[in-house]
Amino acid sequence: MIEGNPQKDMILANLQKLVDRDGKLETNHFFLLRRKDGCDWIFWREGRRLWDTTFEPYIEEKGAGEVRARVVWELRLLGSRDPVELDSDVANNEVEARNNRFAMPKAKADEIIFDCVLNGELVEILKGPSIVPGIPSWTLQQPAPSARN
Repeated sequence: MIEGNPQKDMILANLQKLVDRDGKLETNHFFLLRRKDGCDWIFWREGRRLWDTTFEPYIEEKGAGEVRARVVWELRLLGSRDPVELDSDVANNEVEARNNRFAMPKAKADEIIFDCVLNGELVEILKGPSIVPGIPSWTLQQPAPSARN
């Protein structure tokens, strides 16, 4: 997901912006996962949010690709795609979810969160500006082998 992604720094910088803007706690944990069905998800544990997104790098053959790539990642994480707010956008069942076009059934949300935590890549981000300007205050961690069993 993130490790090995050529735009890793852009993704992490936008997660940092998100935590600085909306985070309530000092330490924040994001679980990033590409599921077997090909969907990419981000679960923010402390923010109680879930995003359906894509980790595919934004690449263009010519032009101001670097600038556009930064904008694309900002939109993917901070803008156009609204996250599922786990405290308000989750319905008890499929029927309730169909009646509210913004809701996700609880069973589906639980399944995705479980999968993200169990199999996803963990990114820890600290709230507040990093010590060195321009360098995000984040660390990458892989789940412990025993946590995957």
